[in-house]
Amino acid sequence: MKTIACKDMGMACDFVAKADTQEEVLMKLAEHGKEVHNMTDADMTPELKEMAIASIKEE
Repeated sequence: MKTIACKDMGMACDFVAKADTQEEVLMKLAEHGKEVHNMTDADMTPELKEMAIASIKEE
């Protein structure tokens, strides 16, 4: 199981995404970012994606 938390991305938020694959966990994180943190596709830069990938933990 792969996990990533908003806190791992520097946010003051308790959200944690869990999924079987890296792609799924990143998709859940992106959906949460859009819904809760009002992020847009323009906010999802390649650098932010790299940061997210580096923050994924194996559970």
